[in-house]
Amino acid sequence: MAEKFDPRSGVPVSTDAAKLFLTVWRDLTHRSAPDLPLKSDLDPAALTAALSHFWLYRQMPDRTILCHFTGEDVTSAWGAPTRGKPLSQIIRNGMHKPVEARFNLAMERRLLVHGINHTPGAEHSYAERIYGPLRDEDGTLYVAGISVYRSAGPELLENALQSLEMDALRAYDALTLDYIGTFHGTDLDPQG
Repeated sequence: MAEKFDPRSGVPVSTDAAKLFLTVWRDLTHRSAPDLPLKSDLDPAALTAALSHFWLYRQMPDRTILCHFTGEDVTSAWGAPTRGKPLSQIIRNGMHKPVEARFNLAMERRLLVHGINHTPGAEHSYAERIYGPLRDEDGTLYVAGISVYRSAGPELLENALQSLEMDALRAYDALTLDYIGTFHGTDLDPQG
């Protein structure tokens, strides 16, 4: 049986792409502190090895979320191009609302969010995601992240489920990476 992860000991990224994103994120926030990193300071060359997993969404004035960019693996996982589309057209039937709420909370409360979720019925069996807020010079907010879609056999899935608590999204301070809490739906539980 796998040992449970304590979120207070750091962000538990498991894939190379997520590790690279976290490294780049630390560099960005180190240079920008105490402000959020600027979108223009995110150098795509720093993420070359993970660019196919990268995505960027923009917060619109009405707090809806618009897709600004998705890498090839992300586009493939969604089954259609998403660039320029509102989140409500990417994730349909109202299912976008919790994602949109978490993205807005991440941007407005300066959260770095990490999680692994099981995706039954999809071509992949789980996805690891890590994302955090950026801003433009004019104050427009963005959420940038990595989604790594993978297939796993029952043993690997069970191990991930036990050790990383699959389907748990954990929030960290975007600048210090201190643990803040766990999302339960769209609610952030500081005790979780």
